[in-house]
Parts: sequence; structure tokens; C-alpha cells
Amino acid sequence: MVYTYHLVFLSIIIYQVQVSDAFSINQHHSSIVPLSSTNSKRRCTSKQQCIHRINNNIQIQSRTIQYASPQQEDDIDIKNNNWFNFGQSTEDDNEADATTKNNEAENKFGLGQSSYAKYGRPKDIDESSFGPLLPIAEAVDEATGGWGLSYADLHPVTPQTTVGQAFLATNFFYALSGLWLGINGDWFYGGLTEIAGIVSFVYHYTQLDFGKNRSEVRLALLIDYFCAGAALITGGVYMISAGITSIPLEALIAAGVSGICLSLCWVWEFGYPYIFWHSLWHIFSAYTGYLVGQEHLATIAAGG
Repeated sequence: MVYTYHLVFLSIIIYQVQVSDAFSINQHHSSIVPLSSTNSKRRCTSKQQCIHRINNNIQIQSRTIQYASPQQEDDIDIKNNNWFNFGQSTEDDNEADATTKNNEAENKFGLGQSSYAKYGRPKDIDESSFGPLLPIAEAVDEATGGWGLSYADLHPVTPQTTVGQAFLATNFFYALSGLWLGINGDWFYGGLTEIAGIVSFVYHYTQLDFGKNRSEVRLALLIDYFCAGAALITGGVYMISAGITSIPLEALIAAGVSGICLSLCWVWEFGYPYIFWHSLWHIFSAYTGYLVGQEHLATIAAGG
């Protein structure tokens, strides 16, 4: 008989523990609210153990619903999907929680991370997006591990905002540099600089307008690689042909600063930091092109 009393007493204690673990009583509003208990996220060691948890959970909630109002019943999640996680780890849940906290911090302080780190390798590199340029796009994507055709998410800046318009306006320095070179006789290098500025404007406009993960922006980025690369290679050939000692120190400093700015906008490839460093890249690279082209014209004029 004593043994029976002990069993009854132990059953009551277990029942109370289960009820207190499954629900909390709101003392101010006298409402029953399900707890996001850590027990529901604990890893099951066996399928039988998980089934036992499910049965206990449903029984407890069913008993509680008998004493709950219709509004309180809506707060009780009978399904409790976490209980059906047979033997699976909760690493995904923890990762999701960490991501949410990071996003909240980013929104609070205006920070973020690169689109490549956030969204991974592009998944829209196909013929419908790149057409005849698809083989080149695939080669760039493969060579860079997916990084080459990713781009910065500049949200909340758009082409209609003051910051976005100022950012786009920095491409005007390429127009000035190219125009000056053309007027003074170097229409080839000047024309390449002009085209690089126009394509850069189109790329960044689509980047601001379309936002993240758009194939249209990736296509504009790929064309920008071609045009900017052509102008940079031409400038490099000019510098090599003239000899490093003949290049003005001012041009070398400007080239170094522009390279640093480009590197930094890849480090902070998001939002306002990217816009700041990439704007400086536009300005100093255009100025470098102007100085290199000017030196090339002076060499030609001197009969070199």
C-alpha cells in the first residue's frame, strides 16, 4: 500500500513538472501561454523517446485547453513542430537565431556584410541571363568561386536618394578625363575611358535600382569588367612603354590610392561603406588615367 502511495505521489510530481515546463501563467492577464522551452529543442536520443515526448505534450496541452478560453486556445500550439525533430540536431535553429541577431544589429548600426558572404554563389548564371556571354560568365564564376559576379547590396540607397545620385555622379570624372584626352589627340585611350565611365554608370544604376541578386546587374557587371579592363590595360601599356622612371610621381600615388580604395570597397562590400570607397576609386582611377594619358601625349609630342 505504501508503495502504491509513492507511485501516485511521484506521478503527481511528474505531471506538475511537465505542466510547468509546457506553459507559463501570465499573472497580470490570467492567460495561458506556451513556453518556448529548451526541452522542446533538446535532441532526441531515439525515435521512441521523441514519440513519448509528443504524446506527453499533446496530453498536457489537451488537459490545459479544457480550462482555457477560446482566445487562449489560439495561443497554444498543439502541433509543436519542434517535438517532431527525431534525433536531429538544433544547429540550424541556433544558426537561424544567430543570423536574426546579426541582422538586427546590422539594421541598428547601418552595417552589413558582403552579398557573397550573405547569399553565397550566384544561382542565376544561365543563357537566359547572359545570352552569348554565358561562356565568359561561367568562366569568371568558376575562376573566382562565385565571387566574381556577386555585387554589393546597397540598400537602402537608390538612384532617387541623394547619396545614390552623388555616387552615380562620380562616374562623371571618367567623362572629363576621356574628353580631355580626346580633345588633345588621344581619342583611343580617351574613348576607352569615356566608355568605361558610361558602362560604370549603367552598372551602378542597375545595382542601386534592382537591388540584390539580380541577373541584370550581373550582366552589367560583366560588361563593366570588359570596359574597365580595356582602359586599365591600355593605361598600363602606356606606363610600361614610357618607363617607370618617366611616369610622374603624382600618377603613381594616384594609382596606389585608387588601388587601395578598390580593395577596401571589396572588404566592406555593402551599403554606405562600399559607396564611399568605390566613389573614391572612381575619382582617383579617373585622375590616374588623365595623368597617364597626359604623360603619353607629352612623350609623343617630344618625339619619344
